[in-house]
Amino acid sequence: MKGALISLGSISMLLAAQAEIGKWIDRNKPQIQEEAAVADRVPRLLVQAVSFGNLPAVVDGLWIRAVPRTDIVNGPKRKKTDPRDPFYQEFDLITDLDPLYQTAYIAGSIFLSVIRRDPPAAVSLLEKGERVIRTELPKLPASFRAREWSRSWDLLAQLGYNYLYELDDAASASRVLLEASRQPGAPEYLGMIAQRVSEPDGAYQLGLRLLNGQINAQPEGSDLRRELESRRFQLYVSQYLFNLNRDFREFLSKIPEYRAQVSVTPDQMERFWSAFRRKADVGAKDPFGGTLSLDSKSGQVATTTPHERVFGLD
Repeated sequence: MKGALISLGSISMLLAAQAEIGKWIDRNKPQIQEEAAVADRVPRLLVQAVSFGNLPAVVDGLWIRAVPRTDIVNGPKRKKTDPRDPFYQEFDLITDLDPLYQTAYIAGSIFLSVIRRDPPAAVSLLEKGERVIRTELPKLPASFRAREWSRSWDLLAQLGYNYLYELDDAASASRVLLEASRQPGAPEYLGMIAQRVSEPDGAYQLGLRLLNGQINAQPEGSDLRRELESRRFQLYVSQYLFNLNRDFREFLSKIPEYRAQVSVTPDQMERFWSAFRRKADVGAKDPFGGTLSLDSKSGQVATTTPHERVFGLD
């Protein structure tokens, strides 16, 4: 009976601590949005002190607070991490309190990149996980690594995806993907794509594979899944246009009349485009329903299907 009372007392204190931590975060959100030095304001040592030895449960409580928030930011993507963002602060705090919480890095980065439209914050969180893989995991027993970090390659692959598609940093993406390919259990395609990530076909393959994995991990009908599916669709459109433009340029390079001229008039370019469409059986619309058109001055094929350019490619 006495033991049961002690356990109930500990649980009560733990729940109270979690509630106070949650209140502190909510209470300080106005300051979080105003003060640039807020990273130093999150009381990590205080959180550890008031957890009464139950830090893992406090971390779980913070995680439960953070994950259900799916208010998508529809504005432009951020180009620089905002350390005052309360959502970034929560994921940063969770991974400070439990640096070996692999799910927090991966799921948190998807939330920050897709829902909050803050790719630099996602990269910052994943880079934190990368440091754990590089400096902390080698010190831990193999049994722990196999049990808790069996998909360390996934974290690095997500970091490579964000470097490539969100920050246009192919060099960093290639480095991290090579590192990912060396992790236990890594799929074979990572090593091959890492070698070709600076080439468009390899980049598209990487993006589609990772997006498919992210989509399959989300519940049907969720906001996050719909946003990821939208990104995949845009990548399909961009890949189609890239391939179409590549094939058109190859077609032009084989035409003596085109090669012989220093400049090509818009009328000539339109004629070449019509000849290419007949030969390649390209209709007036793309597979997604948009209308194809040619910029006769630049020779670039475009579509009315809405999509975002991927690292400057079409």
